[in-house]
Amino acid sequence: MKKIILLLAIFTSIIACKKDDEVKILTPAEQSKADDEQVIEYMKSYKFEDFYVGEMVNNIDWKIVELEDDDTEETITLFDLMGENVINTTFNGVDYKMYYYVKDIGKGELVTDTDNIDVDYNVFSLYGSEMSSRIDYSNFTVKFDVQGLIEGWKIGLVNFNSGLKPDVFPGDSNAPYRELIDTPGRGIFLVPSGLAYGSGVLRFDVVIYDNIPVEEE
Repeated sequence: MKKIILLLAIFTSIIACKKDDEVKILTPAEQSKADDEQVIEYMKSYKFEDFYVGEMVNNIDWKIVELEDDDTEETITLFDLMGENVINTTFNGVDYKMYYYVKDIGKGELVTDTDNIDVDYNVFSLYGSEMSSRIDYSNFTVKFDVQGLIEGWKIGLVNFNSGLKPDVFPGDSNAPYRELIDTPGRGIFLVPSGLAYGSGVLRFDVVIYDNIPVEEE
């Protein structure tokens, strides 16, 4: 009898473990809410720091680091910088929240969703969670049509200005013309999974040099 009870206990335990291990598939609305909770916790747990001279990466002169034990209540967190800069949007019938921080407003024109942009960016998954190496902690220099981007980029970029170009501006995209651009737009935006690639929240650190309206055919 004791053996039967023991076997039943083990069997029940195995079933319980399997149930605990099951991954609940969230609806898009539930995922959006979960993403927002994760982003808020992330912003409250991390802070913004300026790089020292010589540590810039793709002309991004800041880093985001986790709060330390000796930080005080006066320490400025990402939530302090970004918590009120929230964009509420609806995409595919689901409500989303995106948060952004403009470090430098940029002396050029405000980016629109009908522009081509010249931009540097770094993209990170929150907390360094597993992602494709094609994206995670990679650096890119690109020029592209805003309309062809993920929804989160379209929504985030239009909060930034580009830099101010000189009167004489070289047309070659490979020329070192960026040195001639005065105060490009710089900042951060956090993209929920439903507005990105569906695999998790992403943080984009961006520097926007130039924006040119797309010519209508």
